[in-house]
Amino acid sequence: MKLTVREIERIVPQNRDVVVWDAELKGFGVKVTPKGKRTFFLYYRTADHTQRRPAIGTYPTMRPEQARTIAKNWLSAVRAGGDPSKERQVSRTIRGTGTVADLLDDYLKAKSRLRSIAEIERLFRHDILPVIGKTRAETVTRGEVTRLLKAIVGLLYMGIAPLAE
Repeated sequence: MKLTVREIERIVPQNRDVVVWDAELKGFGVKVTPKGKRTFFLYYRTADHTQRRPAIGTYPTMRPEQARTIAKNWLSAVRAGGDPSKERQVSRTIRGTGTVADLLDDYLKAKSRLRSIAEIERLFRHDILPVIGKTRAETVTRGEVTRLLKAIVGLLYMGIAPLAE
């Protein structure tokens, strides 16, 4: 069946993911999760025969016609030897390059109008950068940030200067 708004809404969620393929465009489909989330995707193989199945978007935020157009463009890129999924991964990696210390100056410029900017800068330079300043920003985990904040708050509570040199 051709994926249309009516057909997508007819798909009933099951105990596990339901995949429905589009009759008009080979490799294009929609996945419906047990909770009812509907995600458009494209299944393809690269020139080196690697299988890819990147998500295109979710319904109803994206309509089937929009998703089909994106899928057609991606398939054209694949036929030309490209790999849209890999390209998206690379662009996300490039976007997040830089250490925490590298990004601090941009952050301070963006927030320069805050009254508390001097205190924010002091906290970063004194407490945060010595611990995670050389870490790539995109690799910092929520757990690392939580432990760092607990250390700062705990030491402040005890009246000790946190992470002082």
